Amino acid sequence: MRHGIGIMPHLNLLVPHFRPILDRTGPVDCSISAEEKSVLVNPKGGCLSEPTRKQLREALLRSGYLVESRLATVLRDRGYYVEPNPPVPDPVTAKSRELDIFAMSAVNAGPDDSDFLLPVILVEAENNPVPVLFITAEHQVRFRHYEDLKMSGIPVRVYKEDGSWDSLHDFVGVSKFHHYSEGRVATQFCTFKEKDKKAGEWMALHEERHHDSFVKLSAAVDHQIESHCQAYRAGGREPVNVQIYYPVLVLQGELLEGQALARSARIAQVEHISYRRTVVVSGKERAYQVDVVTERYFPKLLDRIEQETERTSAFMIEHKDEVRAVVESIAARLGDNPTSEMIREHMTLPN
Repeated sequence: MRHGIGIMPHLNLLVPHFRPILDRTGPVDCSISAEEKSVLVNPKGGCLSEPTRKQLREALLRSGYLVESRLATVLRDRGYYVEPNPPVPDPVTAKSRELDIFAMSAVNAGPDDSDFLLPVILVEAENNPVPVLFITAEHQVRFRHYEDLKMSGIPVRVYKEDGSWDSLHDFVGVSKFHHYSEGRVATQFCTFKEKDKKAGEWMALHEERHHDSFVKLSAAVDHQIESHCQAYRAGGREPVNVQIYYPVLVLQGELLEGQALARSARIAQVEHISYRRTVVVSGKERAYQVDVVTERYFPKLLDRIEQETERTSAFMIEHKDEVRAVVESIAARLGDNPTSEMIREHMTLPN
């Protein structure tokens, strides 16, 4: 039984979740004058030739803009709240950048109307005219990769009577059904460029724009977790409020999987790859799992995410008394005036 994957029926209850988003939206004037429409003038006073509609259409098709628009439509049609091009801080320069798509849905996770699990889909889209290949392998501890599933909120830590705690992942038993614990995983990728046209020789290389997409998706996850912590307000009956983050790279072009053999390589066209990006932050290793999918596979990935969310929700509702006791214990630990450090401690998990 579905518990309301569409977010619109719950929008009034979720206004606090979206307040930071709603506050930064507003009308944008994109109009131009008739004179500006009729001629393009360069700074030196000369006229630039106006491109034909065919040239404009071809340029647009080569870009990723149409992919973004189609993906946003898919998400809206499934009941998600969608924000195109939300700001994301650059992890190196701290300057504001743009993610392609932020989307959020809501699933009931308790007896109260305000108890929710909120899957957050963070999307970068690329129109890749040349295939992107990910080199996969069987990971020795693949079954532990469910721990890479990033969450924030209350209760992501399930406290026991002795003061110790389990993650919500382990409490629910996420490892038994989550796709992060299944199949092969990639830690390397490349694309291709023609090296010698006459000889028909191509070279494999690491293209910066693909790396940039993964950096941006990782930064978006961290930013959303921090924003969720900053939005916490003590007081009143504490609801179940857990956000689950899914960074996704969507390719319009071909996606390939490569497997190393003894003296060769096996290459196959695929629709979905699990890519694991590991970085060191403040001396600690942090892992991000990114779903890399083709555009046509994107709805199937959403099906899987929604099934996993529903299963988590069903478990929490089944154990509602235990969950309620944990939520109230966390609220008591935080008190009426918690510090930002206390909030982060109780609303996040290590790494």
